[in-house]
Amino acid sequence: MTYREQLNELVTEYRRDWQDDASCKGLDPDIWFLDRVQSARTAKRICSDCPVRIECLVFALSNNERFGVWGGMTEAERKKIRRAEQMPLDVPVDLEIEG
Repeated sequence: MTYREQLNELVTEYRRDWQDDASCKGLDPDIWFLDRVQSARTAKRICSDCPVRIECLVFALSNNERFGVWGGMTEAERKKIRRAEQMPLDVPVDLEIEG
């Protein structure tokens, strides 16, 4: 079992109902699934105060979500994390969040 799968298992055991508390619940999904022209700022602003932001991000990483903003991170930002997981621990990685 990979580190990501273990982390997802722990989070889902802890809070299976995390989506019920999400700040995005009931909002237009188009806010999170943008085309290249649109900005992710609105989604990131909503995510920034979300009480389940970490659970959402772990879910996205564990399920290899390739589209949309999850846990306040775009697909490009999550891709950096996925790449970092495959690198040796002594390789520095820039995981700065844009926005």
